[in-house]
Amino acid sequence: MLGDVHAVPKCTASQLNADSCPTSTKIGTTGATVDAIISLDISGDVYAMAAQGTEAARMGVVLRPGIADKIKLQASVRVRSDDYGLRATLDDLPRQATGVPIFGTLDIRMKDLEMKLLGATSGGLPFISAPTTCSPATTRVEVTSYAGPVQSATKSYTPTNCAAVPFAPTASVAVDPAVPDAPTQTSLTLAFPATATPRVQSHLRSATIALPEGMEINPAAASAGLSACADAEFAVASSAVPACPAASAVGDITIDNAQLGTLSGSVFLGTATPGNLMRLFIVAQRSAAADDVRVKLTGSVTADPATGRVTAQLDGIPQVPFRSMTMRLRGGQHGILRTPRACGQSTLGTSLTPWSGTAAVSPGATLRIDGCGDPARFTPGVGITATPAQAGATTALQATITRPDGDARLAGARISLPDGLMGKLTGVPQCPLADARAAACPAATRVGSATASVGAGPAPLGLTGDLYLTPPADGGLAGLVLTVDAKVGPLDLGRIAVPMELRLREGGAGIDVVAGDIPRRVQGIPLDLRAIDLRIDRDGFLLNPTGCGPRPLAATFTSDLGGTASASAPFAVTGCDKLGYAPRMRMALSGETKKNGHPTIAAELRLPRRAGEHAARRPPPPRGPRPGLRAPGHRLPARQGAGRCLPGVLEDRRGGGHHPRAPRRAARHRPPRHGPRLAAA
Repeated sequence: MLGDVHAVPKCTASQLNADSCPTSTKIGTTGATVDAIISLDISGDVYAMAAQGTEAARMGVVLRPGIADKIKLQASVRVRSDDYGLRATLDDLPRQATGVPIFGTLDIRMKDLEMKLLGATSGGLPFISAPTTCSPATTRVEVTSYAGPVQSATKSYTPTNCAAVPFAPTASVAVDPAVPDAPTQTSLTLAFPATATPRVQSHLRSATIALPEGMEINPAAASAGLSACADAEFAVASSAVPACPAASAVGDITIDNAQLGTLSGSVFLGTATPGNLMRLFIVAQRSAAADDVRVKLTGSVTADPATGRVTAQLDGIPQVPFRSMTMRLRGGQHGILRTPRACGQSTLGTSLTPWSGTAAVSPGATLRIDGCGDPARFTPGVGITATPAQAGATTALQATITRPDGDARLAGARISLPDGLMGKLTGVPQCPLADARAAACPAATRVGSATASVGAGPAPLGLTGDLYLTPPADGGLAGLVLTVDAKVGPLDLGRIAVPMELRLREGGAGIDVVAGDIPRRVQGIPLDLRAIDLRIDRDGFLLNPTGCGPRPLAATFTSDLGGTASASAPFAVTGCDKLGYAPRMRMALSGETKKNGHPTIAAELRLPRRAGEHAARRPPPPRGPRPGLRAPGHRLPARQGAGRCLPGVLEDRRGGGHHPRAPRRAARHRPPRHGPRLAAA
């Protein structure tokens, strides 16, 4: 039950003392029974006065005894902190009457006091409005006597006909800037009709707001040091000013209340709880004074795991009327949200529930985004460095993938490492695939690290991770898994695992790194991957090529919109003139070695470690044996070398022929003593 103090003009203190308050300021009548020599019933009027300090309102009371001086009182009206109802306090009730004929001053005792407030002002404007819910409404009166004892009493009544209470809120949404795929300030407004006749609008009990499709949480919002506010710091059950960290503020709020005027405040990110990753703490106050009107609300935010669509939920909104409520979420380069990637119109969805108990309503609003270029633009880039760049030396490799802001998202990649750049797989433990998928690889399997930049705008968020060696999952040489700690400020999304395959390129000239499924969202929050730096730096794991000259890194990417793009980066090593070259070859016959037989010829080439590259050719057969023309010819497929640094294929670079390794029964597999081994038959 509330009174609209803005509906009437105000009586001044001097007018009240002179009992000359304008009729337009009258908001009720009053009466009292006073015991003196005899019992007297006296009457009077109640007037609206200007509130003082942090009061919600103030009332002036004039009692007119007739045979004594008039009694003038003032009542302070404040908002209760527990349920935001009104509390009126009338202090210093008189104990004496003055101006009494013959007696002058006479002791009196006030036995009862009655006050009636008008439903409408003298100008016909609504003043007092009943609750908008049809549940028992209780008034409590507490009386303190001059002798000290305190007595209280309550009285309840139940409003009726809630089905006829109007409820016609509207909703609107605005972003700044209204351009595609950019951090933006987002304003959400709920409003009610200004008219209060014949009945006021039902108060809002709960609100569910689904942002327009395509608007998503921007992880770059955390790059400026986002934190969270603890429950104890916000103190939702207390009227105290919240003590939330400044870094937990994600927006502001403005409430236009007919009785109290404008309340403004902040929106904070609350600490996560089980099952509630993103919570909102909202405070709106008329001033920073500790005893002023202060409204506290809590809410939650969810993001659809598949689409990223953001939905905010506010429950337990108190029975406080408002003409409008606007919540603005922070914009700028660290904007909390980013705009849709596509131009055109999208729709805000709502579900607003009234205190009257009638059905929820769903006013909508549209958002328009303009200024799109090519929505499928996809221009990723790559870079590569090796330290040291000495030919044949063990090295640390840094490979970089970039995606310009506003481009289509990365969905997959195939990175072709420079020819001759090899990894030594033997002696390195491998992370079991089950552990790799769970992002729980042992430290002994680590081969490098990674940093990633995510989010929209000029200040993306940096994430860190590690790179581990795994067994092959799909017929490759081996695998890698990139695990990233997905922490968006105080939001811990867990660890992301991105599996990759190491595959031998056709022709055996080098290795391809294939990432077929780059995650786009984690718990509904988009990664919006902008850059990733992979550093493979395990001691002795990588070997530089032993041939100098240009050996570019090449890459092919796929986007989430189905597009493809290619990129390359130059790469070359130095110091080939410092490499030695002393190959050794061994040939042997086995099987049918008698005259006119069909023996198997095994040739083995050994290269010393860090030797110069060998442009291998077909070795001539020993004198004597000749190929049998009637022998069935066949070509063995090149196998993905198991545990070797170099592919199991010899290449005649002058003739371009490929010669498969000898059959297992004929090859002599001896551990290399001086370096990698190649065999051909």
